[in-house]
Amino acid sequence: MDPYSGAQGPSVGKEKTMLPPMLDYVLQNFYPEIAELEKTQNLSREDVYFEMYKEIVRRSARLVALWQCYGFCHGVGLLQLRFS
Repeated sequence: MDPYSGAQGPSVGKEKTMLPPMLDYVLQNFYPEIAELEKTQNLSREDVYFEMYKEIVRRSARLVALWQCYGFCHGVGLLQLRFS
């Protein structure tokens, strides 16, 4: 249950059974080099998940910074300025 809205979906209470397979899927299919850290650097599975999280944050920050370099904030105002 969402603590703010009180909304509840079909996966409530299943987080511990659903989350690890989803994280493993993302690791294997999108971040295989990070998945290998479990073997090559003897990291725990939780540490590997944390490394994946850090990489996602790094890539997202880079993407937002690139948007800002091009002047993209939210798009609407930018489009209005260019086509006015």
